[in-house]
Amino acid sequence: MFRSSRKNKNKKELEYKKMRSVSKKEEGFRLLRSAYRILFYFLLAMFVAVSFYVVIFSPFLAVEKVKIEGTRKLGSVEVLAAASAVYDGRYLGIFPKDNFLLFPKRAVIKKLEDDFKRIRTVEVKKTFPSGALIRVEERESLLLWCDTSGECFIIDENGFAYHKVGLDSREVLENNLMRVLGQDDRKVSEGEKVLDAEKVSFLMDAKDVMEKSADMRIVGEARAKSRIAEEVTLRSLEGWDILVSTSFPLERAGNFLKLFLDKEISSEDRGKLEYVDLRVENRIYYKLKKEEEQKESENKEGENGGERQDAENKNE
Repeated sequence: MFRSSRKNKNKKELEYKKMRSVSKKEEGFRLLRSAYRILFYFLLAMFVAVSFYVVIFSPFLAVEKVKIEGTRKLGSVEVLAAASAVYDGRYLGIFPKDNFLLFPKRAVIKKLEDDFKRIRTVEVKKTFPSGALIRVEERESLLLWCDTSGECFIIDENGFAYHKVGLDSREVLENNLMRVLGQDDRKVSEGEKVLDAEKVSFLMDAKDVMEKSADMRIVGEARAKSRIAEEVTLRSLEGWDILVSTSFPLERAGNFLKLFLDKEISSEDRGKLEYVDLRVENRIYYKLKKEEEQKESENKEGENGGERQDAENKNE
């Protein structure tokens, strides 16, 4: 009985030793797995950190070649300088703005639209791995509309007063703007539609077309009685006014004026002119300063381009 009890005891001790041995092995495996897991996550973290550093801070993905397209009157250098002021530098003093993934497209667009009122639209495209294309569309034409209060606005080709400026502003000084003085008392607000597109085109062309067709110089500002009035007044270099109408083609008015100056008025009377009125098709009305005399000259040109005119004088 004692022998059987001893055998059972030895058997239990052996089983216990085996269990302890298995437990130690399992614990070793667990420690090894934990070590592998720690090593794996450490290596993964290192990989992510290195990848993040390479992607964000590597010069390989830095936007270095920025191309400007679409500029005509604006200088590409000035546009590029304004854009680079946005993407140069770092976010929070850490992350480079010129990184391909972090390139501030919207900020560049806003900067250019704010700084260059001549720009209608801006499009920014990134070109992998280190380039960007900035494509701008300039407004087709520009006028400077000033009201009787002295406030002036730049007008685009659609007739909108899109920017209030001073006469000494960069937009006015650097651009060849046709200045138009509105003689009515109506105030202009930024963003308001002031003129029809057809009238904008007429005013933009008035100076060049009249100078070319009438062979004379136009100086100073144009004057418009109101936004909707068809009448526009120009000033010649000699000091007399030219009244034209938006309903009468400028080329014909200019040709008619040249014919009148060459054929119907003496050089002495030309120096006394106060104004020449071209608002009525095929007719010229003019006024001399000293004689206070208004003369009417009627053009009787045939369709064959004849150059006959009848003139009659009217006393005021």
